[in-house]
Amino acid sequence: MISHSLYALNSLTSIGNLAVDEAYRRRGIATKLIKVAEKIVEKWGDKYLFAGVDCTNEGAIAMYLRLGYKVVLDERDLINRTARGIPRLFIMKTIAS
Repeated sequence: MISHSLYALNSLTSIGNLAVDEAYRRRGIATKLIKVAEKIVEKWGDKYLFAGVDCTNEGAIAMYLRLGYKVVLDERDLINRTARGIPRLFIMKTIAS
């Protein structure tokens, strides 16, 4: 799922709930989905693509970093974390200038 919003006068699109079934992982499916999302964001004229990833999901974190995303917030650094219990990394990539 991708959603599109305006924050601080900059267009920001977020990726939410991206998952690939275990039987199909390590085949590039998530990478392809992210690249499609990036093309959609570019078509919309948005500037940034943003996602939250559980800190324990090393595979997803490595994928996003490999695709050029940067960590913009690490919930492990926060005193008041979300009620979910698992801290997240918030990552973002500039899509259009």
